[in-house]
Amino acid sequence: EDVTRGCAAGCLASLLPALPEEELTPVMTDTVLVDDNSLDWTIRHGRSATLAVLMAQSPDTAAQYKDKLAKTILSHLAGDHVSTVTNGVRSAGYLILDHVKHNSTAPTDLVTPFVRSINHSSNDVKILLSQMISLLAKSQSDMLPS
Repeated sequence: EDVTRGCAAGCLASLLPALPEEELTPVMTDTVLVDDNSLDWTIRHGRSATLAVLMAQSPDTAAQYKDKLAKTILSHLAGDHVSTVTNGVRSAGYLILDHVKHNSTAPTDLVTPFVRSINHSSNDVKILLSQMISLLAKSQSDMLPS
């Protein structure tokens, strides 16, 4: 079931950049960026996976929803299931990477919880955070030691 959910999330995320605006907006606002804690964790996991793939492949598609995007990612980072938290780390990392590439300031309310996820009880989250930080450092040669 996890594999099926992951595949479906990846397919939806890959489709989103190709949708016309009138179809994209309802999918983003009514599904992908809805993070209701009362929903079943499997639904939250699927949505967080969709967002993580979208941020990796096409962050510009989600850029117009920046306020709701940051709120949703913060909710994922604070999630109670490791799979949702890891997707939150991915989403946050790719959002920060997009800001770095565009020479803009990443939202500080997102950067702090992103970095603090190193204190998560799961080693999977800690390892993923270190990989995302490494990706961020490699994206800018001046961030690496000479």
